[in-house]
Amino acid sequence: MNLFVTVNNLSKHDWYDLIDFKFKIRFNTYTNKEKAVIKRLKMMMVIYCLFYIFFIYFKLVTYVNYITERMNNVQSHLIYTNRFNRTEQTRWIYRLNSRWSS
Repeated sequence: MNLFVTVNNLSKHDWYDLIDFKFKIRFNTYTNKEKAVIKRLKMMMVIYCLFYIFFIYFKLVTYVNYITERMNNVQSHLIYTNRFNRTEQTRWIYRLNSRWSS
């Protein structure tokens, strides 16, 4: 059945197919082959969604890890150089901010 035809060009059998499809959707009377295809499509969608969620989670975790690593580097620099006064801390924060904004 060609779906790329105008309504005027639909034959009687095409109309029967469309009406049959409408009732199949409404009353859930699919053949076994159609049920198998629907099940496969649902499974593919589930796998795709899970993969996409995992991908977003992975990106988020790596990004947060990168940020915390940078923060730890700054903190360790402040600790090991024994400079804990406020001006040095603000200078480091400013340096980080300027690096992120550029």
